Amino acid sequence: MHYPTKIQTSFALVSLAVTSSLSGKAIQWNGGSTGGEWAAPENWLGGVVPGTNSIDNSQLISKNDYATVKDDLSANRLFDVQIRNGGRLDIDADFGSIRTFRIGADGQTSDSSIVNHTTGLVRVRDEFIIGHTQGISAPGNGKGQGIYTMSGGTIRLIGGLSEMVTIYNNGVFAIIGQKGIISFDIRDNTELRLKDAATLSYELGTNGVTPIDLSGALTISESAQLSIDASAYEGGEANIPLINYKALVGAFESANVTIKNLDEALSAEITYDDESVKLAVIPEPSAYALLLGTAIILLNCSRRAKNV
Repeated sequence: MHYPTKIQTSFALVSLAVTSSLSGKAIQWNGGSTGGEWAAPENWLGGVVPGTNSIDNSQLISKNDYATVKDDLSANRLFDVQIRNGGRLDIDADFGSIRTFRIGADGQTSDSSIVNHTTGLVRVRDEFIIGHTQGISAPGNGKGQGIYTMSGGTIRLIGGLSEMVTIYNNGVFAIIGQKGIISFDIRDNTELRLKDAATLSYELGTNGVTPIDLSGALTISESAQLSIDASAYEGGEANIPLINYKALVGAFESANVTIKNLDEALSAEITYDDESVKLAVIPEPSAYALLLGTAIILLNCSRRAKNV
């Protein structure tokens, strides 16, 4: 339906007013460094839990700020989360709906900011950022990492203004085992971008690891890092998906890939196809097989020499 210009303008003003009225304020953590409950009002300056009445910006912005989500937060609660300068958050329950989630973004200290996600649903609507958006060499930026570690639960993009997940400089997205679900595929073109000095880290479980499900492009910058720890892996030959995507831009440089603690009877390499990045695990030739092969070669050489 086409509306007259004046009515369209009025709608725009009303929409802007509604959006503005929903925007809240910055609320800082006041619950100390012992992992106090996120949903307890007394743990926040002003005595109001972020997202109660408006879209507040919750802040854990010092190394003394350590919160834990143990009580489920309703998905109807929408708020921002900002963690930097050594702040820490443990997620052990459903964590509402996050408009923007920024971990370690442009902190000013060398302290790493950490999120440990073990269970519960994390819903991100607009923006999911790990690491320094301006680069670690930018004026005023510290060297502390932004780290999101996931060993269980679900993280899901729910669709909003952004269709991108970005791991920036000094950002680490660490995936442990096979108990989690990482769903960045709510829309057809959600992107994951690994910027320079970003790190994607996997700790394999007994049979593999939780892959990242992505509905759009994976972009890998030249100095992005991939780290894989196979200490717990008990499987044999396998192609283990790490990231599922619809398009690929770039690849991990071989010098930036680390695969450690794999059983001596196995070897591994990173492979790419039209749908995913995989860890290809293959058996190493046994010492017996190598000796047998060498003996056969020597025998053939001896026979040829006799025939000359």
